[in-house]
Amino acid sequence: MIKRLELLLDEIAKDPLKHQGLSEKELEFLDMLGGLNTNAEDYQLYLHYIGRLNQVINSKYKGR
Repeated sequence: MIKRLELLLDEIAKDPLKHQGLSEKELEFLDMLGGLNTNAEDYQLYLHYIGRLNQVINSKYKGR
């Protein structure tokens, strides 16, 4: 699962900025993270990957 999350982050970073809605890759990423959010032991991992997604999306706006 971690490998897939990392791969999705790389793909999301390479995709062009979308101004409306979420991309299919972003939805898949968030769907995978949903399982981590429900388990208290995985909550730190959940927060880590939400932060990473936020950084990737913010970097797209900075690059415009």
